[in-house]
Amino acid sequence: QSLAGVLNPLLHHIATYLNAKGCLILMRDSGTDNYLIVAITNPHILGPGSVVRPDEDMVSRVAISHQPLIVNNYREWSGRSLDLRPDQMVLDAYLCVPLIWEGEYLGGLVISSSSSERQFTPDDIPALEVFAPLIAALLCRCNAQAFHPGYEQHVRKEVNEEICELMDARQKMAEESDQLRNLLADTVIIQEDERSRIASDLHDGSNQLVIGAIYEI
Repeated sequence: QSLAGVLNPLLHHIATYLNAKGCLILMRDSGTDNYLIVAITNPHILGPGSVVRPDEDMVSRVAISHQPLIVNNYREWSGRSLDLRPDQMVLDAYLCVPLIWEGEYLGGLVISSSSSERQFTPDDIPALEVFAPLIAALLCRCNAQAFHPGYEQHVRKEVNEEICELMDARQKMAEESDQLRNLLADTVIIQEDERSRIASDLHDGSNQLVIGAIYEI
């Protein structure tokens, strides 16, 4: 809690210094590889404790390259978080720099703005990178879950929900399989009835032709 009290005013200072609307820190959880927001200046968009999956958003791309990333049209960016609705993306210009301590990637430091008011350029990167080592030094001995004690329960709930969804999907597939099996059986019966009808029509028709021919003769 004391560290969060230090980070919040620091993020406000960074946002003001770089003429940005917002600033946040995403920290990697080594247990799940998810990223958690541990501090943010504008929680009305995403609050502390919000989770970003390891295969989406800017922080995951930066984790691979260890290089800063600029996105000035976040709404149209293919890597954006799918958890964000369009009405939540008031800020759509972002700059993310990596937080690295002794070769370990801890997360990302992100500043944001509205693209209509402020777009980021490579010239902004050095100014933001000034603060990255300081924040990495503060976070290096921390665990992301320490900022959000309820996170483990959140993950467990999310896993249970996914298991329930899988079970429902399995039950639905079983029901659909039964329906297909019954439909196949009905189709076979219809085909057999049709064959019988055609055979009967052919048999009766040929008899009538023979009797008619004999009568004519």
